[in-house]
Amino acid sequence: MMLISLPTQQQQTNFKQAKHFFSLGKVFAKKSEWKKAIAAYRKAIELEPDWKEARQSLADAENQLQKKIINTQQQIEPSKKLKIVDRPLEKIPTQEKQESAIATVSNPVTVNSNFADEYHTNGDNLVEKGEKEEAIKAYRKAIEINPELWEVYHKLGNLLQEKGELEAAVTAYQKSIELKSDFSWSHNNLADVLVKLERLKEAVNAYSQAIELNPDFPWGYYKLGDILVKLEDWDKAIAIYRQAVTINPQAPWYFYKLGELLHQQGQFEEAVKYLYKAIELKTDVPEFYLGLGAVLVKLKQWSQAQEYLHQVIQYSPDSCQTSLLAQAYYYLGAIK
Repeated sequence: MMLISLPTQQQQTNFKQAKHFFSLGKVFAKKSEWKKAIAAYRKAIELEPDWKEARQSLADAENQLQKKIINTQQQIEPSKKLKIVDRPLEKIPTQEKQESAIATVSNPVTVNSNFADEYHTNGDNLVEKGEKEEAIKAYRKAIEINPELWEVYHKLGNLLQEKGELEAAVTAYQKSIELKSDFSWSHNNLADVLVKLERLKEAVNAYSQAIELNPDFPWGYYKLGDILVKLEDWDKAIAIYRQAVTINPQAPWYFYKLGELLHQQGQFEEAVKYLYKAIELKTDVPEFYLGLGAVLVKLKQWSQAQEYLHQVIQYSPDSCQTSLLAQAYYYLGAIK
């Protein structure tokens, strides 16, 4: 059986960023901004190379861009362009200035939007280069020009969170949510910051909203369950962990968390079932054996308890596991 462990921090970060770029690609595609959509999809694929949906969306966007280019060429080629020599020289500057002035006055939103997009793109490029302080400035300038750019608020929140400016990050994420309430990652990232600020009840609301919008993301359930445990809301925590193992039945730590919580609540028989599953999925984690051994002691299944507790000793040979070893010996001492 192939063993599947909890995603690493880097894998989680890559997944979050890939989802973000994929969502941006969808936004640009709806606006028929195919070049921007293509760039966003390519970034998503760079972070998650095996994402079939992103690859299909990229192919669709490239096809649409190709059609647009062909259509434009077909419109331009049959018509004969007016050459400069065919126009009255004295009227050229005046006419061009008038057209420019009319465009600027009649459609200032378009002009401002273009400037904001430039700052937005510049901010993205600065992030790519690792110049995050300058990127923050660029994003702030973009939303100063066009305060309706929800994705810029989201990106700004990410950078501010990384920088440790947590209150400012909360404000940025909240503004992003105000402008686009159905983007799950703004809710998720807001919750992450609220946890750091120890505003746990608010974090529960934000994680819950993120899960509602993106119910197939098991890591959200895991984080929400942890917060509910801290708040000692046991029944809700158990319910959330149950959802997590249903959505991702190959994640051993989800089963362990659920088993431990059921053990804590005195539901020993059911706890055994989930702790067995955690070990089945990943056989070299001493915490899993300790958890199962402890429950079996409570159930007075002495021989089985002894077997699993000895596994803790086998997988915890070094001094960094002294706490686990101490607990294992404690439970072994309780065996009759």
